[in-house]
Amino acid sequence: MALQRRDLLMGLLTWGLAVLGGKARAHGSEQHDPDAAAGELVIPQADGTTLVLSNLCTHQSCVVERQEDALVCPCHGSRFDLTGQPTRGPARRPLRVLRREPREPQEPQESPGQPA
Repeated sequence: MALQRRDLLMGLLTWGLAVLGGKARAHGSEQHDPDAAAGELVIPQADGTTLVLSNLCTHQSCVVERQEDALVCPCHGSRFDLTGQPTRGPARRPLRVLRREPREPQEPQESPGQPA
């Protein structure tokens, strides 16, 4: 009898997780799959460099979106500044810096009256 009860409870648990998972997918849970959603946020910086950040929120790996002068997680409302530092939780850790790209080299401009 105990084995049947355990099997029934496990079956209900499995069914419940499947149902909840299906509802979450219907509302965009693809944002919760770090392997499927991992990407980059390319943010030009004031010093002319480009900062490339992971787009995965450090709270629960939802995909962060750029909204004007902030990076916002639509799942739980975490906000980050344009350097990836958290400005509002629940996330406490900054977004992962993937790389910093140097400013584009400027081509020398010719001065009028000087030979090229």
